[in-house]
Amino acid sequence: MKKDMIEKFLKLLEDELLVAQGCTEPISGAFVGATAKEYIDGPIKKIDIVASKNIIKNAKGVNIPNGDSLKGIEASIVLGMISGDSSKKLEVLNGTTHADVKKAIEVINSNIVTLNYSDTVAKLHIKVTLTNESGNTATVEVMHSHTNIINITKDSNVVLSKECDPNDFLNHSSDKSFVTVENIIKFIESVDVDKLTLVERQIDLNRKISEEGLSKSYGMSVGKTLKTSSEDIKFDLNYDIRRIAESYASAGSDARMSGNTLPVGIISGSGNQGITASIPVYIYAKFLEVSDEKLLKAVALSDLITIHIKSQIGKLSPVCGVSISAIGAGCGLMYLVDSTYDEYANMIMNNIATNTGMICDGASRTCAMKIQSSIQASIMAANMAIEGKNVELNEGIIGSDVEQSIKNMGRIAQAMNPIDDIIVDIMSK
Repeated sequence: MKKDMIEKFLKLLEDELLVAQGCTEPISGAFVGATAKEYIDGPIKKIDIVASKNIIKNAKGVNIPNGDSLKGIEASIVLGMISGDSSKKLEVLNGTTHADVKKAIEVINSNIVTLNYSDTVAKLHIKVTLTNESGNTATVEVMHSHTNIINITKDSNVVLSKECDPNDFLNHSSDKSFVTVENIIKFIESVDVDKLTLVERQIDLNRKISEEGLSKSYGMSVGKTLKTSSEDIKFDLNYDIRRIAESYASAGSDARMSGNTLPVGIISGSGNQGITASIPVYIYAKFLEVSDEKLLKAVALSDLITIHIKSQIGKLSPVCGVSISAIGAGCGLMYLVDSTYDEYANMIMNNIATNTGMICDGASRTCAMKIQSSIQASIMAANMAIEGKNVELNEGIIGSDVEQSIKNMGRIAQAMNPIDDIIVDIMSK
């Protein structure tokens, strides 16, 4: 692969492989709240929030890191306003204390916070306006990406304004037209492993939070339950290592969704996706005793497949993101055993044919269960592909090749948008 193409892929990884503390939707709210507070002085008497249904849905059921038992987009924005450091981006609440949480609860209970649904079609949209006792205002707005500020207004003065099409969730990001399954594989074969330091960071961070999730009883303890089962029951070795891979990845989500403050290596704006894309590959790599170089390239492959498929769907969607990153993980596992392009393509199509449509009903403790079932489905799809047992082209939602099949999956995800209205309505009741 030519040097300029390698650099494009490395820039893509740089843009996507970020670090976050806690679930990225409430943390995005905290980032907006913290940024808005920088543009206004004195006590705040009114906090107006406008947020997309996907943001409200994903922030409703998950604990805010350093927020004790606080949940919800209102709480995260208030906490960010009180204690957040916007320069830390998605680790904005890293310095939050119990005293800050107490202040946040007082603000929430004072009934100065209003929350309304966004009237745009953008899935990721938060707009916060703070008003002080003198009537001064500060407004900050993000769209399409968790820290993509498109507007800052102080009173009537525009501090920052960036064009952003609510209908196009890719218009804020770098060009991805060069990304195909074939080009991803060529990049992995060509790239110098020394360039994959961000992937190494991702593995290290996510391994630590997975181990933390297994050490205590977080959330529903999905990962811990899986690990205990694999130790107590005699399975054949392949089944056992699959269960261990599922347990470690699920445990990372158990801890993260319960508000654990350990940072996570995210992909496509999601920590759960970052964990799912990396940890199963890490576990299998250790089991197979492959080189560190092969591990890094396998996880990079997993990340890029995730990015590629998600580019057809968007960072937030009615479709569960971990079902996508599990496809990436399946490709990463196949790299560990020296698979061919056709096997990668067939694995992806096997998975699309069977696992498309898992809904996202908000970030919560059940995300760990979705991680487990998605990894299981991808391992099955990978085994089928390696054995030459594949879904036929132009069958069901499968297209004429893997790229068309990915586009078809994206079309279905976009068509599921009205489901968000139903999910949010159910959650609100």
